[in-house]
Amino acid sequence: MTPRVIEQETQKPNIPELTEDERSEATALAINNPFVAQILADRECSVSSVGVWHTSRELQKIGAVVIISLAQPATLELDWPTIDFDRTELTTPPYQQRTEHYLATGVQRLVVMVDLRRGEVVSVGPGPEAGTPPRSFTDPIDFDALGR
Repeated sequence: MTPRVIEQETQKPNIPELTEDERSEATALAINNPFVAQILADRECSVSSVGVWHTSRELQKIGAVVIISLAQPATLELDWPTIDFDRTELTTPPYQQRTEHYLATGVQRLVVMVDLRRGEVVSVGPGPEAGTPPRSFTDPIDFDALGR
């Protein structure tokens, strides 16, 4: 007897996509942001990718992640704008903004989070290759646990 293969349809999540206009807007907001412009001044760089930023549960588009590559690694000691993401996704927006002062060495890329609903850059950080990366949007805060 030969086993019968039953094909199952797998449900793929409906991940939002960026339109070309949204990609252009996010790129312009990122490179024209005063904090980013300060870092990029007198440095060769290029936008290496623009991807969608969305909530985890409801897959609602928040904005874009713009990756800017630097031609030469940099050492940067700054008050970095960052966010704490609300795991419950009950707050609007689903994050809180703050700054964090630290030294980042060997910075080859900047990760710029652009909230397209608000039309602004909300977080800028070094790429994962940098030394001393911050606790950032990838390490979210559980706002329920904090009673917020």
